[in-house]
Amino acid sequence: MDETPPRTTPMPWWRRASRLDPAHVFTGVALLLGGLLVGVTPPFEVPDEPNHFYRAFQVAEGRLVPQRTSTSVGGTLPRSLTQLPSDIMGHVPFNPDVKQDLTAWKHAFEIPLRTDDRLDTPFPNTALSGPIAYLPQALGIDLARIVGTSALTMFYWGRISTLLICVALTAAAIRCLPVRQWTCALLSLVPMTVFVRSSLSSDGPTLALTLLSLAICLTFAHLMAPSSDQKWRRRLFSVAALLALGKPPYGMVTFLALATPARVLGGMRPYASSMLALTLTIVALQATWTFALRGKTDVSAPGADPQAQLTYIIEEPIDAASFLVKDFIRSIPRLTHQALGVFGWLDAPLPIPVAVLLGILIVLVALGEPGSPPMTAAVRCLAGLIAIVGALALHAMNYVWWTAPGSPFVAGIQGRHLLPFIPFLFVAIESPGWLARPLARLRPLFVVAFLLVSGTATLLTVINRYY
Repeated sequence: MDETPPRTTPMPWWRRASRLDPAHVFTGVALLLGGLLVGVTPPFEVPDEPNHFYRAFQVAEGRLVPQRTSTSVGGTLPRSLTQLPSDIMGHVPFNPDVKQDLTAWKHAFEIPLRTDDRLDTPFPNTALSGPIAYLPQALGIDLARIVGTSALTMFYWGRISTLLICVALTAAAIRCLPVRQWTCALLSLVPMTVFVRSSLSSDGPTLALTLLSLAICLTFAHLMAPSSDQKWRRRLFSVAALLALGKPPYGMVTFLALATPARVLGGMRPYASSMLALTLTIVALQATWTFALRGKTDVSAPGADPQAQLTYIIEEPIDAASFLVKDFIRSIPRLTHQALGVFGWLDAPLPIPVAVLLGILIVLVALGEPGSPPMTAAVRCLAGLIAIVGALALHAMNYVWWTAPGSPFVAGIQGRHLLPFIPFLFVAIESPGWLARPLARLRPLFVVAFLLVSGTATLLTVINRYY
């Protein structure tokens, strides 16, 4: 006689939803929303995008080191490139009530790229960044130059290339993470990250590389048995080298590798030699780039005097440190809002209730995503230390380079500058099991709510600002 097959109990909805791959979800949403922003965001309406464009074009031409111009630092670029921002932007930046001139935008596509007509072009702020921070943008721009497009079409090729390469690197990092995959997926989809990743900004490649560094470090820190995998060292050293030749001081994130147990690397001697080699790699490459910039730096902030600020720090280190820490703490609410989403030239903010909701959803997802196996205290402490020291180091750099002596606050620091350190801060958080289990069941709801609110608010904010 026929046997009746046993009835299976339907899997709860939260378990089915939890089996979705965070890397796949991130990739789909990042490409969809990022592609829309590439087209919807007017040219040069991302912070410093004109100067990012100039630096990326310079790298695309093979000129990795900026040049000293007659008045500042930058390079000799085609006149048609420098004509674009003034023709398209008008008075839109810093004036929230002024909308984008669609006619000027349309006519700009007709401006040809004439490489034979050049002039000195200053871009002292982006000239400080190494060529790696502009490699994805330069690849798109170089392809457009080969095809023979107009100057503005080349700009968009750079945006698209940046989006595709950064999404690929970030998705690979999320897939490799042994913990916090959903948390890092959402952190990689916060409105501000999506916004800069869809532009020519150097922030997109930097965010992708720092997350990839986190994934590589955590992968080996979580191994329970010794490993002879040499690929780990090659990957870590490669990412460290790329960051050192990109935007300082983000190369420090690779020092999370110090939390790798010595037994995993085969003992104390291999561990010490690996960490020493990593340190020498970062220091040597950063020193090389600093030497290449010798005599090719310039202050772009009004009233700034780096030498005077450095003298004050040396003579009054305690007072200077106290001022920097207090100013940073006072700035946390503003920087947090900017990190979540203040678009354009800081003139298109997400509504504060939306920013608060997105922050809460990320925290809830993180609390419902404990480490498996649990992260060691060394990993958590070092990750938190990297996040805090990195943020304060950025604050100090802006104090030196962007702040006038005697100013009551540090100028130049923006929330998006802190985004690479945020995942490390969440790695430092350990959620107790009694809290993680119920929140894990609700994670699909939190993720869907985040994606809907974040995507909708981002598009509406950008559209309402410029159209």
